[in-house]
Amino acid sequence: MIGPLYGAFREFCSRCERRIAVLGAHGAPARERSGVEGSPRATEPGSGAEPRSTQSRALRRAAGLGGMIAVVAIAASERLTMSQSARRAALTTVDRVSYTLSPENDRFLEDLSKRSFQFFWEQADPSTGIVRDRARSDGSPHDPDHRDVGSIAATGFGLTALCIAADRGWRPRPDAQMRAAATLKTFAERQYQSHGWFHHFVLVRSGERVWNSEVSSIDTALLVAGVLTVRQCFGDDPAIVRSADAIYRRIDFQWMLNGHPTLLSHGWYPERGFIANRWAEFSEAMVLLHLSTVHLRPHRASALPPPVLPRVG
Repeated sequence: MIGPLYGAFREFCSRCERRIAVLGAHGAPARERSGVEGSPRATEPGSGAEPRSTQSRALRRAAGLGGMIAVVAIAASERLTMSQSARRAALTTVDRVSYTLSPENDRFLEDLSKRSFQFFWEQADPSTGIVRDRARSDGSPHDPDHRDVGSIAATGFGLTALCIAADRGWRPRPDAQMRAAATLKTFAERQYQSHGWFHHFVLVRSGERVWNSEVSSIDTALLVAGVLTVRQCFGDDPAIVRSADAIYRRIDFQWMLNGHPTLLSHGWYPERGFIANRWAEFSEAMVLLHLSTVHLRPHRASALPPPVLPRVG
């Protein structure tokens, strides 16, 4: 089944490519496409034919759509012909990478990675662990309205960065562990939360809500992903384990469904209630959805929304 599908797809793409090449060879110059008065036109008025540029765009979109349909069809046929054990093996098999970085490139990537980590270390408040939402590349301070605004999502990424820094030797492991413990203590014991969910933007020193930000489902999930990462990395620290468990187990996923059987809301405002939008597409929300399956079983685990494929063209 795969052979005929693949052959038809290749033939379809070849025809599109040939047609696009013809249009490119005979297409209108830039001044003609701009519609300058008196310039030749790609089509005569009233002819009913589309301009060549429009035809070219349409063909490219058709080629992309055809490719997507072929990939989906091939994947479906593979799924039908493969046994369950074979599918599992295919998902867990890692291809060997033959390419080896040169010493120069390896040093460059090491330096780039370490510099990226420095953002999370330098822009976090040492006592709360909350990481600033942004920093200027030249080191100059932001204006007062942005200077001390932290993001709980950035804090989650910062927690994961601590684990990497400890492993790579960019910071002494005790220092990274102490920062992780302080951050988790903040969110387990002091930070405002509603049903276990946190406000998106907060002040780094106090944790106070700013910009009337929402209680955010996705940003809380990105934070918790970091929380669970440091729990694994520093699992020999009872305080970290205790705080991580408290943060995760406190989250009320059922509340964030807001009456919907399967789809979580984007968030909630104290002033006006739940956000109408829900997480129903293939995006960063996969982190949120997978965290929720543990809490919302059994009906939730089998009801994850199918991914919405990106729009072609």
